[in-house]
Amino acid sequence: MESLKTLISNVLDNSESLCLDSSEDKNTLLDSIMDALVSEGADVQVDNDGQYVVYTGVYEVEECYYCGDNCPNEPDDSEYMCDGFAGDIDGLYTEEA
Repeated sequence: MESLKTLISNVLDNSESLCLDSSEDKNTLLDSIMDALVSEGADVQVDNDGQYVVYTGVYEVEECYYCGDNCPNEPDDSEYMCDGFAGDIDGLYTEEA
């Protein structure tokens, strides 16, 4: 994904001259930015307060094949990974390599 700064810059470069004096122009610009983010794979949601929340995959985590938790993202010596992942009892992760 391009950087947020680059995406916003591209939207601004491609926008007709927006004076941003009206709320309609601001909403149009915001919609264009959100559309650009979505087209790049971001997950854009609106929270309960009407604020935009953008998930860009920066914190994308892999779920454990055994328990569905965060085991693959834990350090090797973590006490928080399940026994299935720690020992790869069914060989689910050795088959990936």
